[in-house]
Amino acid sequence: MEPTQRFDISTPDALRQFLAFAAEGVRHIWKGIDHILFLLSLLLPSVLRREKGEWRVVDDFRPAFFNVFKIVTAFTRRPRCDSDPGNPATGRIAFACG
Repeated sequence: MEPTQRFDISTPDALRQFLAFAAEGVRHIWKGIDHILFLLSLLLPSVLRREKGEWRVVDDFRPAFFNVFKIVTAFTRRPRCDSDPGNPATGRIAFACG
């Protein structure tokens, strides 16, 4: 028996799309230890602070949240669109913008 696939072409539900996207993101991260180590290396310093030569947990939720928010958005922001076609020699990459 051939596997079948269903496509729903009706108007999408924003909440359902968001939850599906979030679930897929979690599955992707849990696929490899490298993803977990990367997240720890980014997020652990966000909830710790260096004080008198020792690492201490951030006392308030707000600063820790904004540190995590800044780190996460730095990796998820859409690149700026410009007319530069990019140059592989300099490491610049051209992005298609619509």
